[in-house]
Amino acid sequence: MRSFFASLALVPSIFFASPTFAQDAKPTDLDKIVPADALVHIAADGIDPVKAALVDLLNAIMPGMGGMMIEGQVQQALQQPGMSEIDTAKPITFSFLPSETSIFGAPIKNTEAFQKALKDSGDEEVKSIIAGQGTSILSLGGDVKLDDLRKAGTAKAPSLAGPIRGFVNMKAVYSKYHEQIESGLAMMQAMAAAQSGGGSPPDMAAMIKGFAADVPRVDFAFIPSKSGLEIATALTPSPEAKGFIASIAKGQASSGTNKYLAAIPANSSVAFAGRLSPDLAQAYMGLVDLVASGATAEGKAEFKSLLERMFALTAGDFAVGISAGSDGSSMCTVGAMTCADKEKERAIMKEAASSSGAIQKLASVALHGGKMTAEYKAGAETIDGVEVDQVTYTIDASAVTDPAFKASLDRMTKTMFCEPFRFAFPAGTVVVAYGKGNGDAVKATLASLKSNTVSSPAAKALPSGMAFSASVNLVEYLKIIATMAPPEAAGMLGMLKNLPAGKDYLTFTAAPKGGAAEMRLNIPAAAIQSIVTGLQGGAMGGGPK
Repeated sequence: MRSFFASLALVPSIFFASPTFAQDAKPTDLDKIVPADALVHIAADGIDPVKAALVDLLNAIMPGMGGMMIEGQVQQALQQPGMSEIDTAKPITFSFLPSETSIFGAPIKNTEAFQKALKDSGDEEVKSIIAGQGTSILSLGGDVKLDDLRKAGTAKAPSLAGPIRGFVNMKAVYSKYHEQIESGLAMMQAMAAAQSGGGSPPDMAAMIKGFAADVPRVDFAFIPSKSGLEIATALTPSPEAKGFIASIAKGQASSGTNKYLAAIPANSSVAFAGRLSPDLAQAYMGLVDLVASGATAEGKAEFKSLLERMFALTAGDFAVGISAGSDGSSMCTVGAMTCADKEKERAIMKEAASSSGAIQKLASVALHGGKMTAEYKAGAETIDGVEVDQVTYTIDASAVTDPAFKASLDRMTKTMFCEPFRFAFPAGTVVVAYGKGNGDAVKATLASLKSNTVSSPAAKALPSGMAFSASVNLVEYLKIIATMAPPEAAGMLGMLKNLPAGKDYLTFTAAPKGGAAEMRLNIPAAAIQSIVTGLQGGAMGGGPK
């Protein structure tokens, strides 16, 4: 009876479930069973505790909906024959093997009744192993023997704690399914190329293959509660890996309070902070493959050299804030970081602005026929006794044939390049600002750095001691995006403009831990609830104005 097994499968899939298996664990400990060759492993603390947490989360977002959306589905699944024998208070597990056999570990209250129900179902694809009184291991798609599981040993237990946890063996998944993955990505790239007016899209297959080689295993945990949802991942790089993940896993977290938090404007809806280091140059080269995959090897090498020299000069703490522009329809970005040598920094800026420089070479590829020119002026102005350099960027999109990309460049000109970029040099620091009203932002930042005053709620929401952290006032950021959106993107985005003032911050952190890059995303239920309520009001013609 496939519906029987599907019902069992539904329970862990609802909860994104994940498993664990220590080397000395007994086979009857379901939360410890992790087959050595598992491609994907999932375990949950139990149907009841996870269900309760998800109900709390959904009720916090949409009062009363938790029971309707979660409890109803679980109860329907448990009404299938034999499912009533599952002990819903104990852990459940799921593993997917290279043989394409799925294994479910289920705690059983009455094994005889459970076995009879399984036999009566008539589904010969579902096999059951009684691994001891109170434990059953079910398989779909192949025979699984308990002795074989014991002999094969176990995979390393999921490294992250949470009511729902697990891991994906990225290297093995890619090795087994690379043909399907590459075929699907090739179709997507062909469509992207057709829509981009003949541009050269990034080689996504190479990027996925590289990620699977660099990060052979990804652990995860989902932690739902009435306060929100936390999603945690631990990405363990291979010893020879380079790039952003490896730089975090092998790097250092920020020690103590970031000294540049005062640079973040008080009205910022988004804030970033962390540490810069020379090895990040390799990580940023991955972005080059995204935006300028057709660049020459020489152009990429020049850009990497520029990044390495820049990061060497700015190694240390940094902080950045993004806020609504002074005209209400654009954004202003301002940040501060270490500057070990002002004149060397200026030399790099001058090189970057050169018409024959690395940035210009990459831009000629990334802009799909557009042209970008830059004019650098050292000491163009003085703000509160501090020298300020300017770089004026101009984009000519007249030769761009793709209407959508051309419109994107026009918006970029109006929001990002509408004023000169400004670089101020207080002692040992460089303050960078761009966007509408960035001159006033530089002035305010210099004053707050001088007094060491942290006035931004976004800055205060940043977790400390991380290699990288970000905080986002989700409601306010969406309102900015809605205001900046083109006319054709009205409708749903238009409703976002009238959301009530946001006060809750989504946070993201990345830090080295046990040889892995541990990343955590915290999504506050209150922020999602504000968005859902505002959109519901807008759809009904009401809502706050």
